[in-house]
Amino acid sequence: MFFYPTPLMHSLTKHFSIANTLRPYFSLFDPRSFRSFRAVLEVLLCYHHGKQPEFAAKAKKSLSALQYFFRYATWSSDAVNRVRLGVIRNRRQTTDSAEDILILDGSPVAKDKNCKSEGISRFWDNRKKTVVTGYELLGAAILSKSGITYPLRLMLFVPDKWLSEWHAWKKLLRWCFKQSKSWLVVIDRGFRNGHFLACILRHKREFLVRVTIAMPVWVERTQEKKRGRKKRFSNREKKSVKAYCTDDAALQTGKGKLWLLPNVIIDAWKNETERRCSVIVHHQNGFRDPLVIAFSRKNISIEEALEYVGIYHKRWKIETCFLELKTSFHLEGFKLTSVEAIEKWFCVCLVAHGI
Repeated sequence: MFFYPTPLMHSLTKHFSIANTLRPYFSLFDPRSFRSFRAVLEVLLCYHHGKQPEFAAKAKKSLSALQYFFRYATWSSDAVNRVRLGVIRNRRQTTDSAEDILILDGSPVAKDKNCKSEGISRFWDNRKKTVVTGYELLGAAILSKSGITYPLRLMLFVPDKWLSEWHAWKKLLRWCFKQSKSWLVVIDRGFRNGHFLACILRHKREFLVRVTIAMPVWVERTQEKKRGRKKRFSNREKKSVKAYCTDDAALQTGKGKLWLLPNVIIDAWKNETERRCSVIVHHQNGFRDPLVIAFSRKNISIEEALEYVGIYHKRWKIETCFLELKTSFHLEGFKLTSVEAIEKWFCVCLVAHGI
């Protein structure tokens, strides 16, 4: 006798799979809040799978309950995020490891000009090349040794709450170091701040940051200087990175040209840290501008330099993660007024992203 599953059984299978997935979160809510938590996740998953009518029907049905859930219900977004990370790291491919890589990046969350949410401000959107009204989203993601990227935390930057944006980034960085064993922090050119990079080194981690080719560096002299005033780095000379990128000094690789400057001191952050770094310049075939990155170790081989170029290109995965959260999980679609409620919304979006 053959047994054919019915549509009702398919729905029950989906129902019980969601119930099993949400079982670790049950103790974090009271029964009413947990029902709202599950309803929000089902709405987000329907939106993710493109079921727009079902998304709209469920959103209208439980609108008042959702407002209560985010504004007045007593539950902690930090506790939910800890459970979410525990669920992710129980999987073999995303377990916490010292070989993981931490990626940091910011992204604006655009809102309407008439939005009355708390702490709203104006930020530069690098993708749209314009100033937008909304929030600045500080994001951290982990690139596991298996190549899978998952978001670690999203934090909202409110100008009235912090002395500067760097104070918010430092708090997020310290939190990430407590939650992750990652050995390397990969950051874009917007993070060329000496105090921020020194904070990474104080926690005994390495950094890989993009810099400009016109950046001045202190390189060891080939000949000793005989006359002149004694400087801070008397055995070094200061030149731009571009001055060393000549065709004669280039190393030909399969994908383009490579220049490696070992044991240099970056002039921009010499007052915060005198850590000797390696500067890698890679001009890939078909690209107009070369990629210039600084790594916090002073001596690396050519093979390692090419490996770090590949690691930096993987930083783009956090950009695609932001884009997926905004388009597939309705990250920007909140209509909440308080900062705490908005951060709870971000936390629920991350839980839906991990299911």
